[in-house]
Amino acid sequence: MHSLSLTAQEVQRILDAHHVQWIATEENYDTTTANGRLHLNIKLSITQDESDRTSERIKFVFDNKVKRGGVISGKVPLGYKIENKRLAIDPQTAPIAQDIFQQYTVIRSVRALREYVLNKYGLTYAQTGIRALLDNERYIDRAHGQDDFCPPLISPEQFQQVQKLLAQRAQRNLARLDRVYLFTGLVRCAECGNSLSAHVVGQKYTYYRCTKYEQLHLCPHKKRTSELVLE
Repeated sequence: MHSLSLTAQEVQRILDAHHVQWIATEENYDTTTANGRLHLNIKLSITQDESDRTSERIKFVFDNKVKRGGVISGKVPLGYKIENKRLAIDPQTAPIAQDIFQQYTVIRSVRALREYVLNKYGLTYAQTGIRALLDNERYIDRAHGQDDFCPPLISPEQFQQVQKLLAQRAQRNLARLDRVYLFTGLVRCAECGNSLSAHVVGQKYTYYRCTKYEQLHLCPHKKRTSELVLE
């Protein structure tokens, strides 16, 4: 099920479209009469206006903070820390972030890079987390569409090289979308009960391995099972 964010007016329009009438038990709302519907529409309009004004004020505050280089959340990319409400380079973790970018240009695999980071630094990342790190423009001092947002950790040339490699890998993955994995969602790990994910080796052979081990190394069962054996 997809999460929906609806305004009160949108909810009421949906109810009206389905001829749903209602009466509030705690407040003076009644859609069964013309006067009640008028009163409700006035209240909804006032509420929506207040919500829009609040949203505009918050956006104005955030935009001003961004223009001054200020952070708008406590989430900080690896290699940075917050000083005086701005991003500053963290001497302890900055070399790790720089090494991650450098290693990706050598390894050229997000999955292998995740394992490298886990084994060398003890940092647990999902593949999506590693990908998000490599995509983060803050490492070249850009954020929220603004340059000079923070001190850079990576050269623009290296960042663009990484983006080019990521795009090439993405194209290769798209070429595999027409492949059918017969046992997706049907087989589970004997150790942790988590579902097994499919992997192609040599563009020809398909194997299944515990997703919990594959992504996070949180399951001891690392054995791969051939699709031919399962079939």
